[in-house]
Amino acid sequence: MLLDKGISTETSVEIEYILAVPPPKDNAAHKQDDWLSDLSSFRADGETFVVAALYDGYITMHKVDGCENVTLQSKVRVSDGQVNAVSPCHSRDDGVPQGLLAATNEYDIKLFNVSITREDCFELVLSYAGHTDGVECLSVAPDDSRFVSGGWDNTICLWESACPTKFLDSALGSKRQKVRRSSQAVETAEPLLKLAEHSQCVSALDWVTANCVFSGSWDHNVKCWDVSSTKVLASYHSPHPVYAVSAETGKDTPCVAIGGGDNVVRLWDTREQQGEQSASIKLMTPSHEGWITAVRWCPASEYHFLSASVDGHVKLWDIRSKVPLATLSTHTGKAFCTTWMGKSFVASGGEDAMLRIAEIAI
Repeated sequence: MLLDKGISTETSVEIEYILAVPPPKDNAAHKQDDWLSDLSSFRADGETFVVAALYDGYITMHKVDGCENVTLQSKVRVSDGQVNAVSPCHSRDDGVPQGLLAATNEYDIKLFNVSITREDCFELVLSYAGHTDGVECLSVAPDDSRFVSGGWDNTICLWESACPTKFLDSALGSKRQKVRRSSQAVETAEPLLKLAEHSQCVSALDWVTANCVFSGSWDHNVKCWDVSSTKVLASYHSPHPVYAVSAETGKDTPCVAIGGGDNVVRLWDTREQQGEQSASIKLMTPSHEGWITAVRWCPASEYHFLSASVDGHVKLWDIRSKVPLATLSTHTGKAFCTTWMGKSFVASGGEDAMLRIAEIAI
């Protein structure tokens, strides 16, 4: 038949395919006191913990046992306003974080010492003050030495990341430590420098390698920064405001997932951009029914990432396909945040005040 049609029988055909994934298991859920704005996770002593930032000014920490049980471990008030972002920091050699950063609408970022063995897991030890408006996002350097924050003052602040245990181990005396815990009168740190290239709210940050940081803004721009020189190495101008940015882990020229003011996830391949050339953008199939609120790249995969949307859905994507592999969680109302817990579990939250856990296989 091939010869009849003039097709050579010696030609090889390369077939590219993507393995299907089993349907996700979406079982565990835990009701919070208010909407969830951000999520982060870590492992300690063989167990998984997820930290939630809430609109009522609190952060909560839950222990997650598989996809069945979610147990509240601790809760602490951080702000009289909204907590917008949380991130563990200063991990020990075994990966257990010693600190937690929380960004607030009160223009600051608070550093907590974290101990999962205490009944009161969080102890406030330091406040970072330098923004002149609410802080919307933050991201910690891979080596934990610094972190960046962005907010409604249109700036990115670079900070030295203080180890929280030094405040507990220093010669302050037990009396002053008790005063600190009761009055919350903590020391204040100032930024190392400010970056002011954006013209509207800096809504997303992702610190990828030693000096490479990506920022996204309501001014429609995504920028790739060299924080050592404070120069913008590359940029992409989106047709819509940018609300979420997440990049492949550990690559100097990564693929970057971008979400914003429409229902399309965009992938920016920074390997294909040199100097002032136009950004190489791949548009994923419009699968959400509202704008994208969050994207999170899987730390254990170069291909997979998550997206959350105001349509209430959280979707799993593979960059080798233009359509999502699965819909993981459905919230009543808007979904605002999502995070990975290893490679097999995903947490999400939103307007329904539910912390939902899904199990996946990739």
